[in-house]
Amino acid sequence: MKLWFFHIFVKFRWLISGLGSALLFMIFYFYVDGNIFATHSLCPMAPVCTFFTFLRGEIFYFHGFLFFTVLVVFSLFVRRLFCFMFCPVGFVGDILFKIGRACRLPRISETNLFRSFSLYSRIFFLVSALFIPLFTGCMIFQHACPFILIGDMMYGIVVPLAVSIFSVIVFLSLFISRFFCRFICPLGLIMGLTGRIGNRFLPTMTVDLTCKGGFSCGKCTEICPTGINIAKLHGKIDDIDCILCGQCVEICALNRKKDEFH
Repeated sequence: MKLWFFHIFVKFRWLISGLGSALLFMIFYFYVDGNIFATHSLCPMAPVCTFFTFLRGEIFYFHGFLFFTVLVVFSLFVRRLFCFMFCPVGFVGDILFKIGRACRLPRISETNLFRSFSLYSRIFFLVSALFIPLFTGCMIFQHACPFILIGDMMYGIVVPLAVSIFSVIVFLSLFISRFFCRFICPLGLIMGLTGRIGNRFLPTMTVDLTCKGGFSCGKCTEICPTGINIAKLHGKIDDIDCILCGQCVEICALNRKKDEFH
């Protein structure tokens, strides 16, 4: 991917992400006439939650299925750019993490074990979202979906459970960058895997970071919002967690300027 593209995106990333997330939220909100529970019919996770019930001909959310299909197809070419540009949950997660940094809260160390746990955690939620409805009829992922949790609290539905889960997500988001995206969201996992497959056979957007310092400072890894060990990859970031935010490019350029200045 061209370097100038990242510089533009990084420079205006908060504006782009904020406007994109607000646009998607407003489309959802007005389409369902303010009924937050009805957003499930538009949610791209809906086909995952209702996969086996759909096969039995019981539940089928056409618009959610269409949205899911579009995202998966586009992820073949642009990876998880949706997560960076349009996802309201990701945008709010970024804000919460910024608040945590502003309050000087400790950041949980990004160890290899930590990253592995984030992957297996999303696999668990994906498998649960697929198979638990098959055996119980309950769309279990609704108990982890921020939109449904907000709806439960607004309308007084299982409030203690909703408040507890929502509070945990918010609290951990102060310490862990994009906590929901990295530990819960199955959709991000699916798009990440699809993007990696696309990179094998198609012209897929990929960060190709050239560092004159040989990645010795590790700043790119520290700044990555999804905890990718960029220094270990040596610039070619073919990783399922890359959201093409370009922050690694920005920090590398700034660090280089400081070195040149000194």
